[in-house]
Amino acid sequence: MEHSPITDLRVRAYELADAGKLRTWPDIQHALAEEGYSMFLLRQLEGDNSLKFRLRQRIKAAQRKPHP
Repeated sequence: MEHSPITDLRVRAYELADAGKLRTWPDIQHALAEEGYSMFLLRQLEGDNSLKFRLRQRIKAAQRKPHP
């Protein structure tokens, strides 16, 4: 089953949040834009408060993990 571009974008945003190196949605948004994701798709996610909440939770969890 193929994913839609918006689904791929969400998955990548979660990966970046899970890495714990970025701290905010704007940081993640900027990183995604640098990776070549469409600004149109990024703007669509701008109003998704549920996504941003989950990203914040993942960022916090990643920052609590010990990193080598």
